[in-house]
Amino acid sequence: MNPDNIIMTENVTDIWMSEPELVELFGVIVPTLRAAI
Repeated sequence: MNPDNIIMTENVTDIWMSEPELVELFGVIVPTLRAAI
């Protein structure tokens, strides 16, 4: 944890989100998300 009380991971490449999580996070529909990726 850094001085600002934020937890930072050592290896950010190990962080994954599922498609439903990304859709909910960005407030978009699946085709929009897929087009952006």
